[in-house]
Amino acid sequence: MSNNINKLFNNIGDNVLNNEHTSSKLVNAYNTLNIENKLLVKSYSIYTCLGVKNGAGIISFLRGQKELSKLSEIRKKVVNKIILPIADLKHLVEVEDKEKTKTEKTKTKTENKQKLESDYLAKKSDENIKNSSMRTTANNIVFPVLFLASQDKSNYKFKDNAFMVNIMALDTKVVKNVFGIDKKNIDSEGKYFLKTNISLLIKLSKNVLFDVEVLRKIKNKTEAENVEQSTGDITSGDFSEDKADTMLKSIISMLNYYDNNKAFTQLLKIENHIHSLNNYGLAKADITAPIGKQSKKYIDILGGSFAVEINNYTDLKANNFDELENNFIKTFKIA
Repeated sequence: MSNNINKLFNNIGDNVLNNEHTSSKLVNAYNTLNIENKLLVKSYSIYTCLGVKNGAGIISFLRGQKELSKLSEIRKKVVNKIILPIADLKHLVEVEDKEKTKTEKTKTKTENKQKLESDYLAKKSDENIKNSSMRTTANNIVFPVLFLASQDKSNYKFKDNAFMVNIMALDTKVVKNVFGIDKKNIDSEGKYFLKTNISLLIKLSKNVLFDVEVLRKIKNKTEAENVEQSTGDITSGDFSEDKADTMLKSIISMLNYYDNNKAFTQLLKIENHIHSLNNYGLAKADITAPIGKQSKKYIDILGGSFAVEINNYTDLKANNFDELENNFIKTFKIA
């Protein structure tokens, strides 16, 4: 049984690699059509989609796009106008929602009746998974196709389900970012080819075609999404002291990150949020309540571990650190 389970897991890994190879083959197929001037759908080509005359204009045009949303629009246009129609996959082209026709409404009623069949939902789910996978692949290969279209044919070749790319024709920083190699250390007077699978080719394509600031935004967005996802996962489960201690280490690291980078506005918002916590605030109030009864003084526990008498409490309302500083100066009339 264990051997069979091991085989099944290996099948999953092999399928992923096969999909990588297939994606590389797709890039090669579209690139070949482009070289032969056959990558056309009616009057549309990848160049008309971008609004450039030829491959020489691709890099400067795409590097001129400073927003991720604009690059996403360009990719979507190439997918809908070129990639999917060429493959006879027009049913995957994204279209804006519009009111259904009478025929479409009748079809929907028929489908609703079919939902009563035992395997309908499973079949529908399989179909959605298949279509989503093909659409995702179409999205993924756009920038590799555009990258190759921007390069001289002598600087790449397709071999063994992967592209060999001449890194000597690429910018030194690009080579370092993608391959971790310093071109200066390569002893070659001419060309030096490195093999790229589809994942490396996508990374290389974006490093060549995208503005540096856009690449930084992509990295920041990915990191933020990862943090959001991990935070959601860890806070959704049951509470435990061990989990809380693990979270604390991460929180302390994040606070140090803010402090080291002088992100004072973010720290101020965290500080204000801590003071607004309901249960924590009530717990501190219970500690200090007896003092108020004995001496008629109001004491608050601030900063975590020290107490302050606040008969003359002043609220400096501020949404960011600059406002805090300005309100403090105004309130206490500091020259």
